[in-house]
Amino acid sequence: MNHEDKIESKMLSGCNFINNVFVEPISGKVYERTNPVDGSQICDNFNENKGRVQIHVHKMPKWQSKLLQMLLNIGLELHTTDVLMWFAYETKRVHGQFLSVRGKKKMLVNHKPHGYNSPMCILIRSLGAILGAGCTVVVKPATQTPLTAIKLAMLCKEVGFPPGVINVVTAGESYTPSIGSVFCTNPLVRHISFTGSTTVGKELLAQLASTVKRCTMEMSGNSPAIVFKTADISKCIDKLIASKIFNNGQCCIAPNRIYVQGEIHDEFIRVLIEKISAVKPGNPMDKSTNLSCLVDQKRFDRVHKIVELAQKQGAQLVYQGEKIPECGPYYFPPTVLTGCQTSMDISQIEIFGPVFAIYKYAIHLKRFEHETEVFEEVNKGTSGLGCKSINKQPMFTAKILIKSLGQ
Repeated sequence: MNHEDKIESKMLSGCNFINNVFVEPISGKVYERTNPVDGSQICDNFNENKGRVQIHVHKMPKWQSKLLQMLLNIGLELHTTDVLMWFAYETKRVHGQFLSVRGKKKMLVNHKPHGYNSPMCILIRSLGAILGAGCTVVVKPATQTPLTAIKLAMLCKEVGFPPGVINVVTAGESYTPSIGSVFCTNPLVRHISFTGSTTVGKELLAQLASTVKRCTMEMSGNSPAIVFKTADISKCIDKLIASKIFNNGQCCIAPNRIYVQGEIHDEFIRVLIEKISAVKPGNPMDKSTNLSCLVDQKRFDRVHKIVELAQKQGAQLVYQGEKIPECGPYYFPPTVLTGCQTSMDISQIEIFGPVFAIYKYAIHLKRFEHETEVFEEVNKGTSGLGCKSINKQPMFTAKILIKSLGQ
C-alpha cells in the first residue's frame, strides 16, 4: 500500500485529524456511514469522547492570507473558492483605527484573533473567517457527513497550515452532546459557531451562559416566499423549484412556505405540477441529476410524517412523484400541498425536504400602505431566515421588505 492509499485508508477508517495527523480515538467505538442511494458502506467513523477533545490555542503566522490563497488553487468547487478568495483578501484589510476621545487623547482599536472552536456542518463559510483572522479551530462535523471536514483539513495541511490550526473530531449522535459541552464550557474557547436545529442550538446557548462566550448561531429556517399576481409565473416557478430541490430540499434557506395571490393561485399550481413532474431524479453522482434521496432513514421518516400530518389538518395533496428504485430507499418524491394554513404544524417547522407547501391569500396592491393579511401570516412563523418576494415591481419589493421585518 503506497502513502496515498494509507492516507485514504486512515480517513475512511474514521480516525480524527488533530495536529495535522490522524489520531486513533480513545473510545474505540464506531458508527457506520452508508451511501443513502444504494446502502453500501462508505466508512466507519469513530465516536470520540470528551477526553480526546483538546482546545488548541495557536498563534497563526502573518502569512495566513497567503495560505488561504494557496488553498484556492487545489481545485475546490466554485462557490467555496469564491468564499475563500473574499476572506483571503479581506485579511489584508484588517487594521486598527484611531478614535477621537475627550481632550488630546486618542483611542486605538486593534483587531485580534478570537481563538475559534466550531461544531458545524457548513464548514467553509466559517473557516474562511476563522483562518483569515488568524484563529485556530476544532471542528465537529455533522454525524451524517464527517468525511468532507476531514478531507478539507488534510488539504489545509497540504498547502502549509501548521499543526494544531485545523483539527477535526467525529462522533455519532449519542456522543456528540459531551463534545459540545467541552466546546461550551472550556474557558479557552472564545467563540462557538453552530449551524443546525433550533433544539440543539438552544441547548448550546444554555451551556454557554456559564462562560458568557460569544457565539454565532444559525438555527433552522422557515423561509417564506410571497408570489404576487404581477409575477411571471413560469420564471417564478423555475426559481422556486431550483431553490426548493437544491440538495434534495435539505437547505435551510429553501422556501418553506409559499404564499400565492388568489388571482393566480390555480394557474400557479397547474404550472408548478407541470414543471416539477419534469424534474429528473437519479443517482447524485450523475451530473444530469436534479433530485435524489434524503440523507438517511430518520430524515425520510420525518418528512413523511410532516406531509401526513398536514393532510390530517386539512391540506390537500395535489401532486406527488413516483418512487424511483435507483434513487434508493430514502428518496422522497417532489410533493405539492395546497390549502395550507398558518394554524397547521407544517407552517411552524422546517420541512427539509422537496415538499411545496402552498398558502393562498388575497391582497389589494393599491392599499399597500395598510397592514394586510399576507404579512400578518408570514410573520406568524416561529423563524424566518430568508423572505422572497416575487413580482415585477422593484419599488413594491422594497416596501415588502419593510413590511416583513418581523422575519
